[in-house]
Amino acid sequence: MLNPPSLENLIQAGRIIINEFNPKKFIYLNSKGEWKENPENPIDRISNELLYQIGKLKEKALGSLIRDTFLLLSGKNSWLLTKKIKFALLVRPKNHLHSSTEEEMDKAILQSYSSGDNSKKICPFLIILEVLAWILYYEAIRTSVEIRFPDWDRAAKKQQKEFIKELESLNHFLCFFSDKGKIEQFICEKLDELKKASCEVIPSIPKIISEEMRFMKTLNLLLEKTKDSAQKDEAFSFIYEKIQPPMGIVNLASPALLFLAFNCSWIKE
Repeated sequence: MLNPPSLENLIQAGRIIINEFNPKKFIYLNSKGEWKENPENPIDRISNELLYQIGKLKEKALGSLIRDTFLLLSGKNSWLLTKKIKFALLVRPKNHLHSSTEEEMDKAILQSYSSGDNSKKICPFLIILEVLAWILYYEAIRTSVEIRFPDWDRAAKKQQKEFIKELESLNHFLCFFSDKGKIEQFICEKLDELKKASCEVIPSIPKIISEEMRFMKTLNLLLEKTKDSAQKDEAFSFIYEKIQPPMGIVNLASPALLFLAFNCSWIKE
């Protein structure tokens, strides 16, 4: 049975994972609890950023961050809902999701992780890490949908439609829960609590990820245009304009543009 973890359990698990975390590489923990490099999707990049932020902290600050973030998803009234989201992500909901008991969910979740000496110790931490990353991704998409652009900006409007479609997909995912309303309320409450937490870094992640996704969509579109000889020079000009900080001053660059650079800046002593 996967019982709610204590703060001390989460802190100990955090220490174990951070000791394995290599800040020189762009790595993350996948849904099986395995280390992988070069995360391609936003949720995995969020996972990397969460581990990076945890890894920078000293002992006292580590406890505070885990208390203000991870513990929010493991409280008495939160843990079952956290496990439900993890289980749904695991089975990518099938018809039996509504009828699954807590014991069946716990068994499936435990079996999904790779075996190892520390697997049982860090399992609750891994569950919360994945669910927290998913919740922050949900907020990043919602943030992207709420941005307003002028009617003449057709490229931005096109991107907006893609984000709306993704939000619809995420909301459709929630429909597989028999207690959909409770899950939605849970997500809203946790996001609100994260925004009010003493740690300022975690609440900023959705905004950075939102900007990063829009930036990458624009960049990929421009890169496609470079294949056309008639548009090549103009496309490259726009690319340079996008990636070059205003007046060449790095601290004026978008946080999303420097997201990867920040992750590579800290070297474990």
